[in-house]
Amino acid sequence: MANVTIYQASVWHVTSNSDTNEGRGQTVTLGYFLNVGAAQACASGAGVQGTDARIEQITALVVRDKDLAGGVYLLGEEVKSTYTSDVKLREQALAKLTTLERRALGF
Repeated sequence: MANVTIYQASVWHVTSNSDTNEGRGQTVTLGYFLNVGAAQACASGAGVQGTDARIEQITALVVRDKDLAGGVYLLGEEVKSTYTSDVKLREQALAKLTTLERRALGF
């Protein structure tokens, strides 16, 4: 028998722009949080030009599975409580530069 709890809760959705220099990119999710303090910590300085990222409070069904190391899921997605920078996005941006631009930037 699974040890699963399903409940409705306030969840904080943190989003930012994929282009943190000029804000010309796409909206990306930085994380979903069950704690507003954790959402604020994630959003702090993670927006365009060092501004705070956007925090939106939503109501969602939360599934907590106590058998899988306390896994928490939201609409089929595992809730992440930390933010990891997107190294792949940086690599894609650097790949678009010409040799002259790379040299000018010190790469």
